Amino acid sequence: MKQLSQWGLLLLAIGVLNACTVKTISHDMPQKNLQQASSLNVKLGLSYLRQGDVVRAKQKLLLAQQQNASAEAYRALAYFYDKTNNLQLANKYYQKAITKAPENGAGHNNYGVFLCREKHYSDAERQFLIAANDEHYVNTANAYENAGLCALLIPNEIKATRYFERALQENPNMPTSLQELVRLSYIQGRYEQANIYLQRYLKIGQLNANTLWLGVQIARKLQDGAAMQEYGALLKIHFPQSTQFVQYQKLVEGDTDGR
Repeated sequence: MKQLSQWGLLLLAIGVLNACTVKTISHDMPQKNLQQASSLNVKLGLSYLRQGDVVRAKQKLLLAQQQNASAEAYRALAYFYDKTNNLQLANKYYQKAITKAPENGAGHNNYGVFLCREKHYSDAERQFLIAANDEHYVNTANAYENAGLCALLIPNEIKATRYFERALQENPNMPTSLQELVRLSYIQGRYEQANIYLQRYLKIGQLNANTLWLGVQIARKLQDGAAMQEYGALLKIHFPQSTQFVQYQKLVEGDTDGR
């Protein structure tokens, strides 16, 4: 399964939470101070969650919500419940965050990731597109890339291709979109286009055995023996124990035997 950017698809598995209390806050505190305290507790809560301290994370995030029931606090709680596999509450707080700030692209993007993982593909696509159309949302390319990755899970490769291409229009340096377009273009028989995407990916992406093996196959379709040997050499240097390098060796041996 492909991993969506931003929040990601995989959740942490945890046990039952211990009982905890949230300190009561003073409503005499100026509103500006409450907002600042809430934002700070959101950051602390998410930090504790990353460290695996679920109890402290929940304490800080609940306190943040009590201090200021903002979209930021709701998004953080949604993420907490998402990560701790309480999907019903996660869904509730994702919706609360959107209701609080309906024009906030980040909230729609995050909810789209959640919906896609729960296989509500049409609803997820709608959320990603709302995020992408928010002119104040800086991660528009991520929203389109997420839409593409979600489309692959349907699967709908034509729609996925369109969204990955749209992501690259927003940001040309998106390794995941480029890598997927290399693969999809090859599958669709667009070998020249696949090679163009591959060259762009190799300039910014991390070498991996799958992409190099795909490079071998593209070069073979284009009858580019030199490029084919180059990708094979990179497989030998960086991934000598990989199944892709074994496949390359068999391919070369087969081509030699067929001459």
